[in-house]
Amino acid sequence: MEPTGISAGPEDEASQQLAFLVGNDHHELFEEQPTVDSDGTLRYKAMPGATGKAVVTVALQDDGGTALGGIDTSASVTFSITVVPRVARLTLGAPAIAESSANDGSFDAVQTVTLVNGTFTEDASASVTVTRLPVGLGLNVTRDSDTQLTIAFTGRALKHASANDVNNATVVIAQEAIIGATGPVTSGLFAFDFANPEGSTVPTNPSTPAVPSEPSIPTDPTELSNRFSVFSNQLSEWSLQGRVKVVVPAGAVRQDGTVKVSVVPSEEAPALPAIPLISDILDFASSTGRTFLKPIELTFDYDLSSSPSGNRPAVYYYNDESKRWIYLGGILNPDGTITVKVNHFTRFAVFYDQIAGFDDLTGHWAAESADRLIGMKVIEGYSDGKFHPDDPITRAQFAKMIAGALMLQTNPSSSERVFADESTIPAWAQNSVAAVTQAGLMQGTPENGNWSFKPNAVLSRAEMAVIAANALKNRQAETANADAPSAYADSSSLPDWARPSIEAVRLAGIMRGDDKNLFRPFGQATRAEAASTLYKLVESLYL
Repeated sequence: MEPTGISAGPEDEASQQLAFLVGNDHHELFEEQPTVDSDGTLRYKAMPGATGKAVVTVALQDDGGTALGGIDTSASVTFSITVVPRVARLTLGAPAIAESSANDGSFDAVQTVTLVNGTFTEDASASVTVTRLPVGLGLNVTRDSDTQLTIAFTGRALKHASANDVNNATVVIAQEAIIGATGPVTSGLFAFDFANPEGSTVPTNPSTPAVPSEPSIPTDPTELSNRFSVFSNQLSEWSLQGRVKVVVPAGAVRQDGTVKVSVVPSEEAPALPAIPLISDILDFASSTGRTFLKPIELTFDYDLSSSPSGNRPAVYYYNDESKRWIYLGGILNPDGTITVKVNHFTRFAVFYDQIAGFDDLTGHWAAESADRLIGMKVIEGYSDGKFHPDDPITRAQFAKMIAGALMLQTNPSSSERVFADESTIPAWAQNSVAAVTQAGLMQGTPENGNWSFKPNAVLSRAEMAVIAANALKNRQAETANADAPSAYADSSSLPDWARPSIEAVRLAGIMRGDDKNLFRPFGQATRAEAASTLYKLVESLYL
């Protein structure tokens, strides 16, 4: 600031000492109030988080230090200072991180992260994520100072030829790790630069590795676990040492938090099914809760070297309530990985299983639902090797399917309802009918003072809605507003005994109307519709 246009007195007072008088109308905007040095330099420090505009008034005053002069003050001049919040930002030390000279997917180089306009908390290193981190790499983050972190990259990238270079990685640090931040802070882009060709050193006499008779599970979890940040309002991506890659879309978690992923050691692993295990067992735990608002994506690596041919890889999760591994399936990728979408965290692993396939499900709208239930051994086809998805489903068939999907068991101590048509219930459905009856899902029909199950009668869509709604109630799932007016075009035809259930399963996303918004309550339920309903029911109950 040049002191032009303001004067502190006549020339015979020129030897007096001059000083700027500075005031403003919004002191709350400043941690250090505006001042002007004798050379005209303006100095101030805005209050962290403050925003607004202050009018600053400056006048020049002498000290009255001559025989002839008194203290003189110039006319004032004004100007404005607009204060905006200091936005925390990250700068990176290296635009690219090069693969080590070993050319094995490892990295000796580190990435330094400097924070501008903020301070790292003491535990900030636990809240660092690198997006688009090559599968196989992990992070070891060190807090060097209040404003600097160093990221070392552990493990080895699974794919590390030049074609696998990553040019758009970023560092993301959670809001709670930066004092004064108003949200997660993301750096600019940097690259992972791989050598080419991949694995150029080849031994002259390569030996054939021994194939273990049983798949092994790593026993040292201290080196095989990590914590990663997840955010409620932005995409999160990370991976664990060539074992799994995780993509959490924006809006999937209820709040920002962390996820811990660990390899389960063999002595802690739950009992395995009688099919080959071809991956590590991974345990996921999140500070944001066990379930998600929308599905997240898990991509697992697996090893087929010790598995028989003729089967296919599939992701399973462990259900602690039933103490069983439950089939999820997944999409096989060309790079030897498998991807599955899940709506809750637990323990996951990849197994090699023999899953039946049905020609008449290829391209069918219910194929995904049927595949999940086929893998769970919930539904089966016919002797002709087909599923017959568009055939109507009987009450006995649906009892068998829902009992399997919900893992229902009969309780010997519970009294069973005796049906007048007991003898007509097929042998393959008798245990399932008993289980769904004890669970209160299906009750039969009163006739002449007796109850009839009508196992061979075709199930109606209204009946299927009631059974699914009963399952939601049993699990204390959300069925709010079930008595609200129906949204279907054929609302007037919905029977009173089924109306609340039809609305409950609509709200839960388990059953919908057709393309004309008709529910068709008395229409016959097909095997495909049953598969779709049970698949969505299982998803809603996080089974």
